[in-house]
Amino acid sequence: MEPTGRLPASAPLANGETPRARLRRYGLPALAIAGLALAVGLSFFSFARTVTGAQIPSRPAADAIVVLTGDAHRIGVGMDLLQAGAAGRLLISGVHEATTRAAIASVTGDPLRFFSCCVDLDHVAMNTRGNAEEAGRWVEANAYGSLIVVTSAYHMPRALAEFRAVMPQAELIGYPVVSEVARADNWWQSGAGWRLLVSEYLKYQYARLRLALS
Repeated sequence: MEPTGRLPASAPLANGETPRARLRRYGLPALAIAGLALAVGLSFFSFARTVTGAQIPSRPAADAIVVLTGDAHRIGVGMDLLQAGAAGRLLISGVHEATTRAAIASVTGDPLRFFSCCVDLDHVAMNTRGNAEEAGRWVEANAYGSLIVVTSAYHMPRALAEFRAVMPQAELIGYPVVSEVARADNWWQSGAGWRLLVSEYLKYQYARLRLALS
């Protein structure tokens, strides 16, 4: 039989290491890293598909509404839901301490008298976790059993995760607001869309891990 030119798996290389040992040392970790990267990539695209294709409830109804600040359109959507009778009261969470009812009313174009009767402002919350905690106190104080949560579609999974952790007994209805940079038809075509969704995906995964450990 003529020699094939191949070394058997057990034959040592120049440094005394066998091909099989080198595979275990370098190949298996590389495969593990590649598998992890693939899993994370698939998870991210599943997240992106979910948030960019989020559907708006046709006729939402609850005891109250909570709007999380951070996008100019969210408060307007919350006010529209309130005036349409979807709920009896609205909390705007995460309002800057210097912002007044009159200032919000002037921006949204809603009557100030409507703000006076049916809208509460939360000036304490600084992030999504704070939104959930302040909303939880508001819900408990008013004995609400159901809540419409208004925030951007890309932010909804993390918001609902934080809200469920604070008020597990409440019925939560997500009402997503579409962001121009995270639309289903073009988010992957812009750097802003990628940055927004990747950043929110990482924040969501961190929140899930923190909530699971706590």
